[in-house]
Amino acid sequence: MTRSVLMNYLGALKNPKTGIVANSLIFAILHVGNSYFNLIAFVNIFLMALYFLCFFI
Repeated sequence: MTRSVLMNYLGALKNPKTGIVANSLIFAILHVGNSYFNLIAFVNIFLMALYFLCFFI
């Protein structure tokens, strides 16, 4: 959901780089409620979101 809808909306609103970073950040923030969530998990989820967005583009 975030990768297809949110990234395209934010990318069209500003520029593609802003859409990619904002989407990855929002995706990582959505996982805050997971059990055993910490800073390392946040960074890993953020980086994986960036990685998968490269494949999406």
